[in-house]
Amino acid sequence: MRELIHYGAQFIKIANDTVGVYPAVNPDRPLFTREELEAVVDEAHRAGLRVSCHCEGSDGRSVTEAVEAGVDTIEHGITIPEDTVKMMAARGTYYVPTLANTRAHADGWFADAFGSSESYLENARRADAMHAHTLALCLEHGVKVAMGSDLVCGMANGVYELDYLVEYGMSPFEALIAATRTGAELMGLEGSIGTLEVGKQADLLIVDGDPLSDVGVLHDLDKLSLVMLAGQPVAGSMQKQFPWRNPGWPKGYHPNTTPFTGGGRPRVAVTDEG
Repeated sequence: MRELIHYGAQFIKIANDTVGVYPAVNPDRPLFTREELEAVVDEAHRAGLRVSCHCEGSDGRSVTEAVEAGVDTIEHGITIPEDTVKMMAARGTYYVPTLANTRAHADGWFADAFGSSESYLENARRADAMHAHTLALCLEHGVKVAMGSDLVCGMANGVYELDYLVEYGMSPFEALIAATRTGAELMGLEGSIGTLEVGKQADLLIVDGDPLSDVGVLHDLDKLSLVMLAGQPVAGSMQKQFPWRNPGWPKGYHPNTTPFTGGGRPRVAVTDEG
């Protein structure tokens, strides 16, 4: 952990299980001991970094022990015991379900890699149903849900994840919040991105339609009228209406455009010019 921080890590991700990856070993065992998890979290938090933990959670132990150790966010979390969900809500632990990942398996997107046997698809569909149940538990108990992806295929497109968040229980408004404000908060970047406020980095998406009625409108590239990154127009039919290349505000660190070197967490310093 200290080496990673020394070489400039801005965020730490660990994995506490390997469900289905290595069939020759016990897939249910947590990969870290409690002491190791606590050491990871302690070193990261002392440096001001967040810790994300991959847990599919077939029997719940990997998720529970990670939450108890103080990780900041659980990734995937196909199966999370209800008591652990309640603990996540109480501790403020984020949940990034990556529903499109599980759905892609259930729909056979990975058949070439994992096989298309009925047993594989049946297991994938069972996992998809459990994933939907876990998200419902998290929403019921007030766990903070952020949108994220874990895919290497076309479904890595974040719009699919929005689709499934809505299909599995969120309103379109809640799903869009998960993709914007909550994601920024999870990363510790809520001071510069994630919401539309004076002084923030002006990451904007202007849509010809109403995603609050149907998030599916975001699939239509012709409906994405303007994409603006840190105040700079980069795509869309409205781009020509904003000809500037260097708006001059705000200044400081931006996670998508500013190189970062050096250890510890980057400082976000937005001037009052914005």
